[in-house]
Amino acid sequence: MKNIHLIKYSAVFLSVFFFSEAIADYKNMKEPIFPNLSGKNLNGKQYNLPKDLPSEKTLVLIAFEREQQAILDSWYQGLDLINSSIPWIEVPVISKPYKLGSFIIDSGMRRGIPNPGVRDKVIPLYTNREAFANSMGFEYDNQAAYVAVIDRSGKNLGIVKGSYDQDKAKKILKLLDMK
Repeated sequence: MKNIHLIKYSAVFLSVFFFSEAIADYKNMKEPIFPNLSGKNLNGKQYNLPKDLPSEKTLVLIAFEREQQAILDSWYQGLDLINSSIPWIEVPVISKPYKLGSFIIDSGMRRGIPNPGVRDKVIPLYTNREAFANSMGFEYDNQAAYVAVIDRSGKNLGIVKGSYDQDKAKKILKLLDMK
């Protein structure tokens, strides 16, 4: 009889223990947000993001490596960003130690983007890439580019990984309240 009570109490204790752990994990989960960062666009204008985003909801193209530009270009072309009314920016996320060479890096990007209107929307961010990705709610992958919709409070309303396709575009446009 004592063994049965011991088993019951043990089961109750373990249930409460594991259930409370699940609640604690749930409470510790953070809402994905765009971290507060400052940077200058390729034309030299200072921005404090996400506060200075161009719209209440903004499409944000995120790349970690130069080689990912082709992925972002697929979004430029697929959504015709340069000619559209979609509010957008591009943020190359560059490791913080490279901040010392930012003049050279930013100059190289400026030379590669002849359109001053596009340069206006490219804001290199020199920060910890992994911390940036974690804050945004995805695992850092320096081989991937991302497209997110962010509001001015920094809330990540949704994100997709990789090249443009119509299904991803529909999701992004819906988050922007555009279709």
